[in-house]
Amino acid sequence: MLVTFLHNKADGSFDRDTVRFLGKPCLYMLFSFPRGVGASLVLILALISTFPASAATFIVPGETNPYWPRQWYLRQIQAPEAWKVLPAVTKEVVVAVIDAGVDITHPDLKDAIWVNPLEVAGNGKDDDQNGFIDDVNGWNFAMDTNNVQPQEIRSQSEEAWSHGTFVASLIGARSTGHMGMVGVNQSARIMPLTALDGDGFGTIQNVLKAIRYAVNQGASVINLSLAGFDDSEELAEMIARARDAGVLVVAATGNGDSAAGRDIDRQPIYPACFDRETNAVVGVSGTDALDQHAQYANYGARCTDLSAPGYDLFGARPSYPRKEEGSRPAERYLEGMTGTSLAAPLVSGVASLLKAARPDLTVDQLHQLLINNTDNIEATLKPSEQRKMGSGRLNAFKTLQAALTLGQVAISSGSSSPVALTTPTTSTEETPTATSFYFTSASTTLRWLVAPKPVWASWKMEGVQPAAFALVKEGMKYTLKRWLPLTNQETVISITPPKNQTWMELVPAATSSPSWLLVSSKRELRLVSTSPWKVTPIPAIKGLPAKAKVSWDVKRERFAWVTPGVKKMWEIDRAGRVTSR
Repeated sequence: MLVTFLHNKADGSFDRDTVRFLGKPCLYMLFSFPRGVGASLVLILALISTFPASAATFIVPGETNPYWPRQWYLRQIQAPEAWKVLPAVTKEVVVAVIDAGVDITHPDLKDAIWVNPLEVAGNGKDDDQNGFIDDVNGWNFAMDTNNVQPQEIRSQSEEAWSHGTFVASLIGARSTGHMGMVGVNQSARIMPLTALDGDGFGTIQNVLKAIRYAVNQGASVINLSLAGFDDSEELAEMIARARDAGVLVVAATGNGDSAAGRDIDRQPIYPACFDRETNAVVGVSGTDALDQHAQYANYGARCTDLSAPGYDLFGARPSYPRKEEGSRPAERYLEGMTGTSLAAPLVSGVASLLKAARPDLTVDQLHQLLINNTDNIEATLKPSEQRKMGSGRLNAFKTLQAALTLGQVAISSGSSSPVALTTPTTSTEETPTATSFYFTSASTTLRWLVAPKPVWASWKMEGVQPAAFALVKEGMKYTLKRWLPLTNQETVISITPPKNQTWMELVPAATSSPSWLLVSSKRELRLVSTSPWKVTPIPAIKGLPAKAKVSWDVKRERFAWVTPGVKKMWEIDRAGRVTSR
């Protein structure tokens, strides 16, 4: 593999230092030629949160930008044409990059990095109670720390040092306010999750932990530029459950030991080949500038959904020098990188671009849009490669155009304008593992996904606007969630048990304004209400028998305890007031 460092000199020209690297076995950083390793994971899914809408400020770099000519791959997939037809307002979509660390200080990436809105930086606390302290920008599962920067080790290959940063830059680099490169989706939020170490090795266990975190923290797309030969049941199950929760998983098909690549119909590569009952993973192979099969890229009819440029690519590397590089300025970019590691993030970037323009798109719709709107490259492939590189080469423009018109129906009264809904509508859709809330107006459809599946979910009116509510049980914690689609605001109240206790009962109130009473193992209480929207601690009830059971009194509209043989009754009304009689 040939890698070229680019060092920007004062006169705008470049020094070139060319270095050749040998691939190392790893779970898998796909600049290199890998082998797999295995482990295990337990998966828990939670809410897929949303990010606020923002004005689309996509830049098409001009001739004065010295990096733009080197980004030929964006022009090949027609990314500039796609940017020009984006809606004026788009969503900020979170893309999880599960890799070997990302330089979150790089000038082209620092404004694109995901920020955990519920975490306070540097206070040494787990503010959002997700099990990770100070996870402001993600988590390093390889080192069990919140430092998501690339790990520096001695005698480290350039590919291991730069891999995650390069991948992230292809998805979401921004050059606003400075001269730099751009990614496919300049409004994407990159969630750096480190599952590979400084040598590019990793375990399936850490990859699965990272995917679980990505889903729980609101990623819409997960990029896996890694692979191995281990047919892990845990990994297959987790990917299926992530997809059920509304997250698109994109994976590279891997690199072979020779320039011809490997036919993975004969020797499957994972996770790209985790397509069992359903096509759960978007498998991506690589092409070159002539739409030919990229050297070393694996291919196969069963596991490859589409291809994307993956040969001789330009991208970012960490913007600071390693200790072994001495005091010379760090090269911020690499040129000449090859591997399906680079093809996958281009697909992830386009997927996030579709989701930014159409937040209502389901995972199945995203998947089909990507594979049904490619450019046919069969004529440029060798006979042994034909029909094994997926549906074709990625085309961002065609795919976005198809996404923008998906679901529009032309009326038959002589007008070619699509039918517009005059009255907003709300609906819900349930799967075994999640619930989707839909709000459809004249201009768009918004979707709010809650996973795991709530114990209760409903639409209600709050004043003049609709609101979606969900009560979710995750382990020993309950979470009350509310979504206001008109402002796309989400509110969450976490209800954790009192110290050294667990929640034993959840007693619902049969009322039009839903409320519940939570009873702990030591009979401490919480009144949970959607109207008013709050959780109220209930003072200890003196004299309440240990075996008393609580229920909802329909006639009196109160929670009540009645114990046989005891003439006294204890009640709690919807305001949390305790009475006895």
